[in-house]
Amino acid sequence: MEKELLHKYFRSATSPEETKQLLDWLEQSEAHRDIFLRERKLWNLTLAGGEAGQRLNMKRKRLPWHHAAWLAAACVGALLVVSLLVQTASQGEFRIQVPAGQRAQVQLPDGTDVWLNSNTTFAYDRHFGEKKRTVRLDGEAYFNVQHDKKRPFSVETAECDIEVLGTKFNVQAYDRLGTAETYVMDGLVKVIASDSLASPILLTTGELAVLDDNGITKSKQKSEPNPWWDNGILSFQDEPIAHVMQTLSAYYGVDIEMQYKGEADYRCSAKFYYNDGVDYILKIIQHEVHYEIIRTDENRIVLK
Repeated sequence: MEKELLHKYFRSATSPEETKQLLDWLEQSEAHRDIFLRERKLWNLTLAGGEAGQRLNMKRKRLPWHHAAWLAAACVGALLVVSLLVQTASQGEFRIQVPAGQRAQVQLPDGTDVWLNSNTTFAYDRHFGEKKRTVRLDGEAYFNVQHDKKRPFSVETAECDIEVLGTKFNVQAYDRLGTAETYVMDGLVKVIASDSLASPILLTTGELAVLDDNGITKSKQKSEPNPWWDNGILSFQDEPIAHVMQTLSAYYGVDIEMQYKGEADYRCSAKFYYNDGVDYILKIIQHEVHYEIIRTDENRIVLK
């Protein structure tokens, strides 16, 4: 396997044919997987040394989940099946839990495709689609909803509900953040605050709704927020450092306490790989924001 093709994959620039070629090569032997891991580590060092904090030129493409899962596992040093926990509760509910640092792709019974981000819990009833199409989300998901006028599609979160007929949209609503964001790529959706204090709003293509303690705000976006996550890339675009830490906390399921007061006005523009892990990402940002990283336990990090 030529290094050029490996590096092309690390840039998310391979064609479907090249990706299949790489996957076939990885499955041939343990030696090939060792080469992949070694080159990936060198690539990470290159990013850390010269490209941290810069925007990378990457093409967006959605890989089949079983391919993405394999490569994510390989990048952390082992050939593992990603542990998606699919359970059937006593109420007849199907629940999917995505581990921190991973993603998943699922197709619902009606043909709707859903991509689930890191540290996300997603659920739907056994009788989904018989009379209504309702799913529940704690985390982040991208939806490509099958059009069906008779059975509207709805997403329930702790902060708001989203109702659609057929559209493409992204929802970020981690319970631990206490906020929710909905961005529409194509179509029309209605966002309804769970506390019913704010009036419902309609979103069309290119519009973003943010729900927080101040209510719901709507804005027109020039580009999609965090457009790379479904390919395993965590993207920050001129984000305040406090928001970056909140995002890392949600995605990796750890509490990050920012005690450091220096560079408080620093804004981060960077792309990272989810499977790099929160510790690695914090060390890269440390080149610009000079905090000390103290991990007090497995689920808590203090920045002083």
